[in-house]
Amino acid sequence: MQTNHQFSFQRLLLLGKQSFLINKKLIGISLAGFAGILFLLLVWFQYISHFTRWENKNYMITFTFLFFITGIIYTGLSFPAFRTKRKAWST
Repeated sequence: MQTNHQFSFQRLLLLGKQSFLINKKLIGISLAGFAGILFLLLVWFQYISHFTRWENKNYMITFTFLFFITGIIYTGLSFPAFRTKRKAWST
């Protein structure tokens, strides 16, 4: 097989489009679930602060928490090739 060793944005866009078409139901369900959990979490944060105005400290705590949780979930779903080991090498 001949390769050209050059990055192609067109191939990257085609791969992204194919991945979206294959996983669109999973992506939609995941986004809806994340939005629902985020809404409930933010309402809960407002409830424990007695629905007062938030200071920058509160925003930073929430952002940091959501940033790391979202990053862990995204990383866990991003690399499906590393989930199972190959049983045999093919040549």
